Amino acid sequence: MRKLLENGVWRIYCGSATEILGYVFAATLIFLIIVCAIEKNHNAQLQKNGRIFLITVMAIYVFLLLYITLGNRENSQGEEFCLIPFYSYYEYMHGKTEKFRESMMNILLFYPLGLVARTVSDKKRIIFWGIFLSISIEVSQYIFHLGYAEVDDVIHNSLGVLIGAIVASMVKK
Repeated sequence: MRKLLENGVWRIYCGSATEILGYVFAATLIFLIIVCAIEKNHNAQLQKNGRIFLITVMAIYVFLLLYITLGNRENSQGEEFCLIPFYSYYEYMHGKTEKFRESMMNILLFYPLGLVARTVSDKKRIIFWGIFLSISIEVSQYIFHLGYAEVDDVIHNSLGVLIGAIVASMVKK
C-alpha cells in the first residue's frame, strides 16, 4: 500500500482518475452501510450514538479539509486569485489540461462533506455551510498567500457538497 502523503503532496491527488473514483466509491459504500445500519436500528440510544458518531466524522473531515486546503500549502507568489467564473474551463480548452483535473478534485474534495452532513441536517443548510466553508478557504488562501484563490473552486466545492447531499438524500429515502 502506498503512502498517503508523499513529498508533501497527498497521494490520492496524484493517482489516476480510476484509482481516485475507486477510493470515493469504496468510502461512499462503507459510509452508506453505516448510515443504513444506524437508520434501521429502532433503539433510540443507538440512533443517538450513531448520530454523534456521524457528527464526529464530519468534524474530523472538516479538520482534514482545512489541513489539506490551508495547512499543507506553501506561500504563493505572483497573481493569487481569479474572479472569473468557469475560467478553469477556458484554460483547459487552451492547453492547461491540469485545470480539468483540479476542477474534478475540488468536487471530490467536498463530496464527502455533503454526504456526511446531509445525514445529520437538512439539505439547504448543508449547501449554505458548504458554500460558506469554501468561500472562507478561498479568502484565507488569498489573505495568507496560500495557493491560488478562484471563484471556480467555490463553484466546484459547492457542487461537490450538493452531489454528496443528493446521494445521501437518495439513501435516506
